Amino acid sequence: MQPQYTPAQTARFWSKVIQSDDCWTWHGTVTKDGYGLFSVRVGENRRAHRVAWELTYGPIPPRLFILHRCDNPLCVRPAHLFLGTARDNSRDAQQKGRLASGDRNGARLHPERLARGEAHARSTLTEAQVQTIRERAAAGAVNYSALARLLGVPRWAVYDVVHGRTWRHLL
Repeated sequence: MQPQYTPAQTARFWSKVIQSDDCWTWHGTVTKDGYGLFSVRVGENRRAHRVAWELTYGPIPPRLFILHRCDNPLCVRPAHLFLGTARDNSRDAQQKGRLASGDRNGARLHPERLARGEAHARSTLTEAQVQTIRERAAAGAVNYSALARLLGVPRWAVYDVVHGRTWRHLL
């Protein structure tokens, strides 16, 4: 539910904004991802650009985002904001070069941060089981179902190891 802002809250919000000819910059609390944060009341915080939209244009329709034309997360100038869907938000980020893809992807930049093998939360195998699967596959034909029953794991887990879809870091 979107809050109704009192005149005191409205005045407090705009007092934290420095207006210029271009962006209107938020000078209050900032989130770790760089967006302004406004405390509506104790325990209720809202992103500053969303509050600016609500104060200017009214409630934000369900499942819609407030996007920045200027690509400045601290900007709260209503003329720089527009409504969009999640798809619009992703497309906008891609067009403005904010999506980390290719060599800028976090997994490529910091592979040491990725949970691999048994450390991964969804792992169903141990390294010893992976070695057993690979040894049997190297020796000849593998019966995925029988090996899965023997190891007490799903058939797909055996298949994925044999075909190099998982546990690639041990190749």
